Amino acid sequence: MYPSLSEGLHQYESLPRSLNLSISVSISLSLLNSQSLFRTILLSLYLCTYLAAICLIHRRETLSLLVDRIEKLTELRLFDMFLAGSTLISLIMSGPNNSIGVSYRGSYRWNLIMIKPRNSERDFLYKSRNPYYRYDLESFRVRRKDFYLLSTVTKLLKEFIPRLSHTADGLIFQVKEAPYTRLCSTKKILTVNGKFPGPTLYAHKEETLIVDVYNRGKYNITIHWHGVKMPRYPWSDGPEYITQCAIKPGGKFSQKVIFSAEEGTLWWHAHSDWSRATVHGAIIVYPKHGTVYPFPKPYAEVPILLGEWWKQDVMKVLEEFVRTGGTPNDSDAFTINGQPGDLYPCSKPGTFKLTVEHGKTYLLRIINAAMNEILFLSMAKHKLTVVGADASYTKPLKTKYITISPGQTIDALFHANRHHGRYYIAARAYSAGNIPIDNTTTTAIIQYAGKKSTATSPPLFPHLPYYNDTRAMVNFTGSLRSLGSKDHPVNVPLKITNPMISTVSVNTLPCHPNRTCMGPNGTRLAASMNNLSWVNPSLDILQAYYYHVKGVFGGRFPNFPPYVFNFTADYFPMELEIPKKTRQVKILKYDSTVEVVFQGTNLVAGIDHPIHLHGHSFYVVGWGFGNYDKFKDPLTYNLVDPPLLNTVPVPRNGWITIRFKANNPG
Repeated sequence: MYPSLSEGLHQYESLPRSLNLSISVSISLSLLNSQSLFRTILLSLYLCTYLAAICLIHRRETLSLLVDRIEKLTELRLFDMFLAGSTLISLIMSGPNNSIGVSYRGSYRWNLIMIKPRNSERDFLYKSRNPYYRYDLESFRVRRKDFYLLSTVTKLLKEFIPRLSHTADGLIFQVKEAPYTRLCSTKKILTVNGKFPGPTLYAHKEETLIVDVYNRGKYNITIHWHGVKMPRYPWSDGPEYITQCAIKPGGKFSQKVIFSAEEGTLWWHAHSDWSRATVHGAIIVYPKHGTVYPFPKPYAEVPILLGEWWKQDVMKVLEEFVRTGGTPNDSDAFTINGQPGDLYPCSKPGTFKLTVEHGKTYLLRIINAAMNEILFLSMAKHKLTVVGADASYTKPLKTKYITISPGQTIDALFHANRHHGRYYIAARAYSAGNIPIDNTTTTAIIQYAGKKSTATSPPLFPHLPYYNDTRAMVNFTGSLRSLGSKDHPVNVPLKITNPMISTVSVNTLPCHPNRTCMGPNGTRLAASMNNLSWVNPSLDILQAYYYHVKGVFGGRFPNFPPYVFNFTADYFPMELEIPKKTRQVKILKYDSTVEVVFQGTNLVAGIDHPIHLHGHSFYVVGWGFGNYDKFKDPLTYNLVDPPLLNTVPVPRNGWITIRFKANNPG
């Protein structure tokens, strides 16, 4: 049984008579989710009558009806929400704005859906807070004298309550361990809300979300919104010891996620240690209200998250990597949406399957959430049409495969032009160097709806480029072009005020005393840019800058390499291999235009290295192999329609040039 209205109102009587009037009651799930419409109508009528009476008596600005303290009803679950035990429902009416809405609370945070006046005649339009389920009710007229009409309340309850579960799952992040079985064994992994991959966030361009992150795990954690610019709000960006200190075990941090200019596919992930191996998920940013895709609307959209799986605890893999200074252990499998696929042991039942209909077009939102590897992906008997990358639209590019770097996203359409059958989507790693890689292949299955596409028919396998096919890698990456339309213009900086060249290298450091190191000649590996190797501080850089704390970082990151040599040679003097450990940053003036040439080197172990820029997207205006030539290579730049990205691979023994405007302080 549920508490009566009078019992709930006892709390109201004890409240101070302030401008805000709050009435607290508890309502059983049976009334909200009842098959009896009659009971729901009675409840709504009862509440509306009482609210109207209170409003007339007290003339308060705000009136709230809450389902309070549901956590006391331990067996109550609201539509199978993971937040069972901490959920509130609210009907909110605001006098001055003549608006009405429904809100809910999960883990101490309110989320609101509101009907607001569209014009002076008080027409009202309802829209869901969750863009993935966004839709409109028919407009209806509301006059002051019948402001609390039963029809208004019942429409809100009927349309809103079934969607609470999905909305809440995206706005509350509970970082906690959960058991998962892959490759014939079970282990606990760090997850968000018990899910691997984690929940998908949905938003429209120019919307803002507040995500409450609760750390229920054993390690420090931060969450980064990869590719979200966060204009003038870097505090929520997520990189540990750069924009914020870590969320300690048992701690909580509310992060504001501002979608200002992004439109397409992004992702979120942990930004502490190697936690992002399992703590990650998709972000879908739809066009702003009133606008549409620059391509025909697909029949359905499917997130495809490419990842890695270790049988061993990834934190122990990292600890061994740091302790020995050698290369980290390879992953045991690649994954598609958390599943290794048919080609791995004990994995066939869980293989991700996508059922499609003949003649329909689907949008794949592909995310490379792997820790280290550039991946090739292809689909048997189907071509892909790339229409976006890193939440920026591109000219349509038809291709048999894609190349996607760690951290990068690709939006690709495919037309289901087969009548029946089952077809593999497959992905495997690319590597140009001699670094050991996981050379296995992960798969998912596209199966056509209908009797002819039986589960017993073997899927067809696609053609994938060879793991070391550099030409295939650069041909795809070099073919991307910005859309360059009226609604999505290209604004490449032409006059550069801050030119920079930065080497990207794998170096070595001396082994610690009394340790055995597994790097070359008993050393330990270290990464560097312009021969500087970063050392994390104990106080985050942004806080130190904001409060003028001295000694945390320096502002002397060099604009050019301190040593100029043949970066792609096979042999180097030993002194070039040892970087300087420091915390130097590059300070840019607001609105300056920046060009950075990233030069890959062959020091120690040349690799293709991904570069991701926080707070900005950048135009990739040029790339090539060998040493960058400042006189010849700029003549080859594409300044007309270069792709606008936030993540790009620096080729081994090659270079890549980006340009951006420094207009986002942080």
